[in-house]
Amino acid sequence: MANVTDRQAAADVQLMVGGNFTPDALGPAHEQTLARVRAAADRYLKVFEQLYLARPMDVNQHSNLYLGTFLRALADVAPDKVAALARRLVQQTDTALAARGGVAGAPAASEGVAEETSRMLDRVEMRQRELRSLARR
Repeated sequence: MANVTDRQAAADVQLMVGGNFTPDALGPAHEQTLARVRAAADRYLKVFEQLYLARPMDVNQHSNLYLGTFLRALADVAPDKVAALARRLVQQTDTALAARGGVAGAPAASEGVAEETSRMLDRVEMRQRELRSLARR
């Protein structure tokens, strides 16, 4: 497989975490993307880390991403690195939630919490469960 540039790797990672990374949505591009990612796992994991762990987290933005989809695709290729990145994401999310007054692991639907914030916290909790599962591998 030809060398993948960081720009192509970033585009592939963003496609995978965007929420529509399915064979039905992408057709043959789904398998082509998976093949590129799995063939150059180290490069893709580095790009993923730069995109989603190098800066402070925007919890609302991350709640709309499917970071676990990308990591799960590489869990059997690079299990230690995937688990380490998942742990860092869990920690980063917990820190970001604490900074904005949310409590990691707490039910989102509490009195006095705006509906939009409650939905965001529900999404974060779903993402955190998936990342915790990947972190234990």
